[in-house]
Amino acid sequence: MRRNSRINWFFCIALLFVGAIDVRAIEITGLYDAQVEVVDRGSKTFRRATQDALAEVIVRVSGDSNAIDSPDVISALSNPDRYLLQFGYEKLPPPDQPFLVTDTFADGSDITLFPLDVIKANLMAAGEEVLPELLLKLQFDDKAVNQLLRRAGLPIWASNRPELLLWLGAEHEGQRQLVGPSSAQGLNALLMEASQRRGLPLTMPIYDLQDQALVTIGDIWGMFTDRLIEASDRYSPTGVLVGKLYQNSEDQWLGSWTLNVGETSEWLDAKGDTEAEVITLAIDWATDLMAAQFAIVASADDTDSVILEISGVSRLASYANISRYLDGLVAIRQVQMQAIQGDVLTFQVYLQSDKAQLQQSLQLDGRLALQGEREGVLITKPHIPAILTEDEDEDEDDQERGEFAVEALDVDARDVDSRDVAQDNVEPENMESPIQDLSQDALPQSIPEQGVPVGLPSPILLYRWNG
Repeated sequence: MRRNSRINWFFCIALLFVGAIDVRAIEITGLYDAQVEVVDRGSKTFRRATQDALAEVIVRVSGDSNAIDSPDVISALSNPDRYLLQFGYEKLPPPDQPFLVTDTFADGSDITLFPLDVIKANLMAAGEEVLPELLLKLQFDDKAVNQLLRRAGLPIWASNRPELLLWLGAEHEGQRQLVGPSSAQGLNALLMEASQRRGLPLTMPIYDLQDQALVTIGDIWGMFTDRLIEASDRYSPTGVLVGKLYQNSEDQWLGSWTLNVGETSEWLDAKGDTEAEVITLAIDWATDLMAAQFAIVASADDTDSVILEISGVSRLASYANISRYLDGLVAIRQVQMQAIQGDVLTFQVYLQSDKAQLQQSLQLDGRLALQGEREGVLITKPHIPAILTEDEDEDEDDQERGEFAVEALDVDARDVDSRDVAQDNVEPENMESPIQDLSQDALPQSIPEQGVPVGLPSPILLYRWNG
């Protein structure tokens, strides 16, 4: 297997073009789940299967195929139960042939048939491999796994992941063909299994008349990437993966691959005894490259921060949703509410990595649209916003004028639940009182300056809420 450069080089160069990359993210579910086929429910079988499942989850969440070589991960794999949330068994469907023919006489009589349980017992007694009968389903604790990865200095790749478009050609018995969603079902199954194992969003062209007018098997076999990238525009992928599979005179399978993301490109030559082996190598390689660009590596400096000013927040329910959303982002270490002014919320955000990776994460998700950036200011102490409630002691005239009294809000912004703001059995999304109705005199008109400033000013990123 040959690569033309190191993954770190790809990552550094790609960051220079992050603003120019058209990012299309796909939500990947089940990142912390795994399934393992097992022969029984024994403790030794369970432990071995749990170790394999945790290793698969660690590689998928980190995006790094070498993550299991980390000393911290090796130590964790020796005690996988501490990361396990729940598990269960399902019975695998029985094989098509419930009996095995072992002997037949010349005249066709006295055929000897052995039930599968007898065959299984004989194989186990002889130390031979036994077909699995059960599917063990496991779910691991996402917080515990993420803590392990941070402790090991490994990246964390969030569930919103950029999509790759695959143009693939294959040669069988001297015939070359385009591999699409409805052709070469065996190859499609291998691609699906490999990409799902790594959590890589992978799609293929539909090869309709428009694709056929632009792309031929010769374009793929010749690796004419400029033409293929142009034909990919209609699908709006983040990256374009091009590959071809064929056998040499020694019956080895060979694969040539190129990955194009933004203004960068990488290529790989791989070989193996089977198509599955070559496809696995290619998907692992492409996933490692994508994760090197889009996964988040925790910074050693826990004071890196930015200020987010988020406009377009017209309801209290949206305020609660934004707080929870920011608190759940992998790129963010901690969120502190600073101020509310009109329809604008201001947060002090402490980062796991740096500003560029935060912006990349927000771009992938799409719920916040970047509006601009301005010079930062120093903030050392969060301002606790006020929530306004109608004063029951006011006279009737004051109530008719809609005057309000200020009541201190003594909860953290992340603890606000949309259910807590419902009044008179009205659901939050149906509330008529937008945030901008709050008394402007009671709210800070700018970010407060409290305490002693420490460090450099935090840059202010301006976003609009689309959620």
